[in-house]
Amino acid sequence: RLCFLLSTLELFVRWVKEGLYDFNSLPMALKVHLTEEDSTLLEQLPKRFPRTSSQLLMELKELSDVLLHIESHLIKEVNKQAQKPLTELLQTLNLISDADRLPDLIPNTVLVCHYVNFRMILRRMTSIGE
Repeated sequence: RLCFLLSTLELFVRWVKEGLYDFNSLPMALKVHLTEEDSTLLEQLPKRFPRTSSQLLMELKELSDVLLHIESHLIKEVNKQAQKPLTELLQTLNLISDADRLPDLIPNTVLVCHYVNFRMILRRMTSIGE
C-alpha cells in the first residue's frame, strides 16, 4: 500500500510540475497528444524564428495570452472545431493577422484538439526564456 501511495504521489508531483494540473478542468477533446513530428517542429521554433530571442519570447507570451483569452470559446466549440487548425481558428476570430510571423511557423496539423499540449510547449519555451 505504501508503494502505491508513493507512486501516486510521484505521479501527482510530475502532473503539477509539467503543468497538467492547470488544464484539469478542460474537456478531454482538447487534450489530444501532438504527433512526434509536430512536437519536434514546435520545440525547434526558436531556431526557425527569424528575429531575436527576446522578440520570440514576447510573441510566445502574447500567443499564450490570446489562447488563454479564448479558452472558454474553445470549451464551448470543441466538438464542432476540434479538427480545425489552431492558427486558422485564431485568424477566423481576428486574433492574429497575416502579418504575424509566428503563426507561419506553427504547423497546420496543430489542431484545436491539441490545445493543451500546445499550451504546455509554449509554457516550456517561455519559462526557459525568462
